[in-house]
Amino acid sequence: MFCLKCKAAPELVYHPDRSTYERDADSRAIATFYAPFGNFDEPGGNVIFPKAPLNAVAGKEFLSKETALQRIGRKRKPLGPPAKPGNCAAYDIFTAVLEGRPYPVKALLNFGSNTIMSTGDSQRAREAFRAVDFAVAAELFMTPTAELCDYVLPATSFLEMSNLSNDFKHRQQSRLHVQYRSVVVD
Repeated sequence: MFCLKCKAAPELVYHPDRSTYERDADSRAIATFYAPFGNFDEPGGNVIFPKAPLNAVAGKEFLSKETALQRIGRKRKPLGPPAKPGNCAAYDIFTAVLEGRPYPVKALLNFGSNTIMSTGDSQRAREAFRAVDFAVAAELFMTPTAELCDYVLPATSFLEMSNLSNDFKHRQQSRLHVQYRSVVVD
Protein backbone atom coordinates (compact mmCIF):
# COMPACT_ATOMS: atom_id res chain seq x y z
CA MET A 1 0.00 0.00 0.00
CA PHE A 2 1.42 3.37 -0.98
CA CYS A 3 -0.21 6.70 -0.40
CA LEU A 4 1.15 10.09 -1.46
CA LYS A 5 -1.01 13.15 -0.89
CA CYS A 6 0.17 16.56 -2.03
CA LYS A 7 -1.52 19.28 0.02
CA ALA A 8 -0.06 22.20 1.91
CA ALA A 9 2.03 19.60 3.76
CA PRO A 10 2.47 16.45 1.63
CA GLU A 11 2.00 13.12 3.36
CA LEU A 12 3.88 9.94 2.58
CA VAL A 13 2.84 6.67 4.17
CA TYR A 14 4.11 3.26 3.12
CA HIS A 15 3.17 -0.14 4.51
CA PRO A 16 4.84 -3.01 2.64
CA ASP A 17 2.44 -5.90 2.19
CA ARG A 18 4.53 -8.46 0.30
CA SER A 19 7.25 -10.87 1.34
CA THR A 20 10.65 -9.42 2.20
CA TYR A 21 12.63 -10.22 -0.93
CA GLU A 22 9.94 -8.70 -3.15
CA ARG A 23 9.68 -5.42 -1.26
CA ASP A 24 13.31 -4.50 -0.55
CA ALA A 25 13.86 -2.41 -3.70
CA ASP A 26 10.40 -0.84 -3.40
CA SER A 27 11.02 0.05 0.23
CA ARG A 28 14.37 1.67 -0.53
CA ALA A 29 12.94 3.69 -3.41
CA ILE A 30 9.93 4.89 -1.45
CA ALA A 31 12.04 5.67 1.62
CA THR A 32 13.98 8.21 -0.46
CA PHE A 33 10.84 10.35 -0.44
CA TYR A 34 10.88 10.71 3.35
CA ALA A 35 13.66 13.30 3.44
CA PRO A 36 12.35 15.83 0.89
CA PHE A 37 8.78 15.57 2.17
CA GLY A 38 9.81 15.64 5.84
CA ASN A 39 7.51 12.73 6.74
CA PHE A 40 9.90 10.48 8.61
CA ASP A 41 8.75 9.95 12.20
CA GLU A 42 6.19 12.75 11.87
CA PRO A 43 2.38 12.63 12.20
CA GLY A 44 0.89 12.05 8.75
CA GLY A 45 3.93 10.02 7.69
CA ASN A 46 5.60 6.87 8.94
CA VAL A 47 5.93 7.29 12.70
CA ILE A 48 8.28 5.15 14.77
CA PHE A 49 6.28 4.00 17.77
CA PRO A 50 7.85 2.88 21.06
CA LYS A 51 8.23 -0.87 21.52
CA ALA A 52 7.47 -3.15 24.42
CA PRO A 53 10.60 -3.40 26.62
CA LEU A 54 12.15 -6.77 25.77
CA ASN A 55 15.61 -8.20 26.22
CA ALA A 56 17.66 -8.89 23.09
CA VAL A 57 18.36 -12.60 22.62
CA ALA A 58 20.57 -12.62 19.50
CA GLY A 59 23.84 -12.63 21.48
CA LYS A 60 25.55 -10.07 19.24
CA GLU A 61 26.96 -8.38 22.33
CA PHE A 62 29.22 -11.41 22.84
CA LEU A 63 31.12 -10.77 19.60
CA SER A 64 34.57 -9.41 20.48
CA LYS A 65 35.58 -5.98 19.19
CA GLU A 66 38.53 -7.52 17.36
CA THR A 67 36.23 -9.92 15.52
CA ALA A 68 33.73 -7.16 14.78
CA LEU A 69 36.44 -5.11 13.08
CA GLN A 70 37.09 -8.01 10.67
CA ARG A 71 33.50 -8.02 9.42
CA ILE A 72 33.31 -8.06 5.64
CA GLY A 73 32.74 -4.55 4.28
CA ARG A 74 33.42 -2.81 7.62
CA LYS A 75 36.66 -1.13 6.53
CA ARG A 76 35.13 0.52 3.43
CA LYS A 77 31.72 1.29 4.98
CA PRO A 78 32.11 1.94 8.71
CA LEU A 79 28.65 3.54 8.99
CA GLY A 80 26.63 1.17 6.79
CA PRO A 81 25.27 -2.33 7.48
CA PRO A 82 28.72 -3.76 8.35
CA ALA A 83 28.93 -1.37 11.34
CA LYS A 84 26.20 -3.37 13.11
CA PRO A 85 27.08 -6.80 14.50
CA GLY A 86 25.82 -9.62 12.32
CA ASN A 87 25.31 -7.49 9.20
CA CYS A 88 27.12 -7.53 5.87
CA ALA A 89 26.07 -6.24 2.48
CA ALA A 90 25.46 -8.99 -0.08
CA TYR A 91 27.81 -7.47 -2.68
CA ASP A 92 30.65 -7.47 -0.14
CA ILE A 93 30.04 -11.17 0.46
CA PHE A 94 30.13 -11.77 -3.31
CA THR A 95 33.47 -9.96 -3.52
CA ALA A 96 34.87 -12.09 -0.70
CA VAL A 97 33.72 -15.29 -2.41
CA LEU A 98 34.84 -14.35 -5.92
CA GLU A 99 37.98 -12.30 -5.22
CA GLY A 100 39.02 -13.34 -1.70
CA ARG A 101 38.85 -9.74 -0.42
CA PRO A 102 39.16 -8.87 2.41
CA TYR A 103 39.47 -12.61 3.06
CA PRO A 104 38.07 -15.69 1.31
CA VAL A 105 34.60 -16.96 2.16
CA LYS A 106 34.27 -20.72 1.64
CA ALA A 107 30.70 -21.36 2.86
CA LEU A 108 27.35 -19.55 2.86
CA LEU A 109 24.23 -20.15 4.93
CA ASN A 110 21.12 -18.49 3.50
CA PHE A 111 17.91 -18.18 5.56
CA GLY A 112 14.87 -17.52 3.39
CA SER A 113 16.16 -14.41 1.66
CA ASN A 114 16.52 -15.69 -1.92
CA THR A 115 19.69 -13.63 -2.22
CA ILE A 116 20.04 -14.06 -5.96
CA MET A 117 16.69 -12.41 -6.65
CA SER A 118 16.86 -9.78 -3.90
CA THR A 119 20.22 -8.24 -4.75
CA GLY A 120 20.93 -5.51 -7.26
CA ASP A 121 23.39 -7.67 -9.20
CA SER A 122 21.77 -11.08 -9.69
CA GLN A 123 24.47 -12.20 -12.12
CA ARG A 124 27.26 -11.58 -9.60
CA ALA A 125 25.18 -13.33 -6.93
CA ARG A 126 24.83 -16.40 -9.18
CA GLU A 127 28.58 -16.38 -9.84
CA ALA A 128 29.29 -16.24 -6.11
CA PHE A 129 26.89 -19.09 -5.27
CA ARG A 130 28.43 -21.20 -8.05
CA ALA A 131 31.97 -20.43 -6.86
CA VAL A 132 31.56 -20.94 -3.10
CA ASP A 133 32.76 -24.31 -1.77
CA PHE A 134 29.65 -25.05 0.29
CA ALA A 135 26.21 -23.40 0.43
CA VAL A 136 23.06 -24.21 2.39
CA ALA A 137 19.63 -22.59 2.11
CA ALA A 138 16.69 -22.82 4.50
CA GLU A 139 13.65 -22.01 2.36
CA LEU A 140 9.90 -22.52 2.09
CA PHE A 141 10.19 -22.92 -1.69
CA MET A 142 12.83 -23.99 -4.19
CA THR A 143 14.07 -20.52 -5.11
CA PRO A 144 16.82 -19.64 -7.61
CA THR A 145 19.20 -19.26 -4.65
CA ALA A 146 18.25 -22.64 -3.18
CA GLU A 147 18.77 -24.30 -6.58
CA LEU A 148 22.46 -23.33 -6.45
CA CYS A 149 23.01 -24.57 -2.89
CA ASP A 150 24.52 -27.91 -1.93
CA TYR A 151 21.76 -28.54 0.62
CA VAL A 152 18.27 -27.10 1.05
CA LEU A 153 16.71 -27.35 4.50
CA PRO A 154 12.94 -27.05 4.90
CA ALA A 155 11.84 -23.87 6.64
CA THR A 156 8.59 -23.49 8.56
CA SER A 157 6.06 -20.79 7.84
CA PHE A 158 4.39 -18.74 10.55
CA LEU A 159 1.45 -21.16 10.38
CA GLU A 160 3.63 -24.17 11.24
CA MET A 161 5.24 -22.87 14.44
CA SER A 162 4.25 -21.18 17.65
CA ASN A 163 5.71 -17.73 18.07
CA LEU A 164 5.97 -14.74 20.35
CA SER A 165 5.89 -11.49 18.40
CA ASN A 166 6.16 -7.80 19.17
CA ASP A 167 6.50 -6.77 15.56
CA PHE A 168 3.26 -4.87 14.99
CA LYS A 169 4.33 -1.68 13.22
CA HIS A 170 1.14 0.04 12.17
CA ARG A 171 -0.62 1.00 15.42
CA GLN A 172 0.95 2.56 18.49
CA GLN A 173 -1.18 0.50 20.90
CA SER A 174 -0.07 -2.79 19.32
CA ARG A 175 3.65 -1.92 19.48
CA LEU A 176 3.51 -1.98 23.27
CA HIS A 177 2.24 -5.57 23.48
CA VAL A 178 3.61 -9.03 22.89
CA GLN A 179 1.39 -11.54 21.11
CA TYR A 180 1.52 -15.33 21.29
CA ARG A 181 0.55 -17.07 18.07
CA SER A 182 0.01 -20.79 18.35
CA VAL A 183 0.64 -23.30 15.59
CA VAL A 184 -2.18 -23.57 13.02
CA VAL A 185 -0.96 -26.46 10.84
CA ASP A 186 0.88 -29.53 12.13
